[in-house]
Amino acid sequence: MKREPYFYMAALTMDACMGAVFLAVPLLSDQLGATVVQLGYLGSLGGICYAITCPFAGRLSDRYGRKRVILVSAFLCAGVYSWVSQVHHLAMMFVLVPLGLASAALFWPSIQAWIAEAKDRPTLIRTIGNFNVAWSLGLLIGPLVGGRLYAWNARFPLVFAVFGMLGLGMMTLLCAPAEAAAALPRGLHPSDDPKESSQKAHAGRRFLYIAWIANFSAWFINGILRNIFPKLALHLHLSSTIYGGLLSLVACFQIVGFLLIRRSDRWHYRIRPLLRYQTLALLGCGLVYAVTSPYLFGVAFALFGLSMAMTYYASLFYSVYAQEKKGRNTGLHEGILGSGGVLGAFFGGLIAGRFGLKAPYVLCFGLMVCAMVAEWIIACGFRKRPVGQPGGEG
Repeated sequence: MKREPYFYMAALTMDACMGAVFLAVPLLSDQLGATVVQLGYLGSLGGICYAITCPFAGRLSDRYGRKRVILVSAFLCAGVYSWVSQVHHLAMMFVLVPLGLASAALFWPSIQAWIAEAKDRPTLIRTIGNFNVAWSLGLLIGPLVGGRLYAWNARFPLVFAVFGMLGLGMMTLLCAPAEAAAALPRGLHPSDDPKESSQKAHAGRRFLYIAWIANFSAWFINGILRNIFPKLALHLHLSSTIYGGLLSLVACFQIVGFLLIRRSDRWHYRIRPLLRYQTLALLGCGLVYAVTSPYLFGVAFALFGLSMAMTYYASLFYSVYAQEKKGRNTGLHEGILGSGGVLGAFFGGLIAGRFGLKAPYVLCFGLMVCAMVAEWIIACGFRKRPVGQPGGEG
């Protein structure tokens, strides 16, 4: 298998499996007697393990190689979710779900760092765009398949995930390309002009922080959609198939967003395009709070998908572009989005338990507004630096 197609197939497979898991775990936990607050705790505990493991996994891949860490991740995930498929007591979910997400956390920083090695800027933009489309296709397929399988048996989506993880491990073992030595690609060499080089480095750091804030807020919402929205769906008598379709809409419109974003680099080092996409998430929060129609929920989930496309793309791009130790940076990128999911599930569960199942979306709206203000302040601070100092041409 050629180098890039392996990465795309691996990302698609992993997220198809995890999409089925994300659908099945809250619904299965509800069958085992979980309250909405317990669902929030379960999601946040899993997210904590994911967020903590990601930076560690990135450094492991820098040290021991991407392929080894990916193999460990795939086979560990298969083992854990095989066990989850046999669970009959809620307490075991609080052990196995965090372990499964920690195992998955070994995969993403490793493959993101691997795919970004030795690429110039145009190639990197194209490759990241294709990679993002691939994993989004996985998240589109996984919930759709999982929703249908769940309608037959609550444990079938987990069986689907186990076989998919085993397939990923075998594909990595037999078909993954040889690891190339990391090299600074053409177009990323330091500038001959020290002032210009300093300005570019400063711009990169500023927009990396901005993108991380944006991605955190997006995945805060996503943590609520994955862990708390299922309770609202059940309350409104929406079927598992409809809920799976809604989750797939997020992935579907992420793909649309990625395809639009990858066609241009005009959004690089500019704050307004990012803020425009985040405004879509604000509209989505308002819709989920105000309506009960599954069709209007679909509009809201589509808006969330478009918004998350930009925040994720920006966070990953700034994490790997012209950076050394890509595994460390992609680990932080994944850890930050994981921590957003943690806090979204935790606070969403608390708010829903106290103020009602729609209340978490007011919290999301407020958090997104605060994040956008913080991003604007950071960007304005960059632009206002006097010319002649690092960052003066932002």
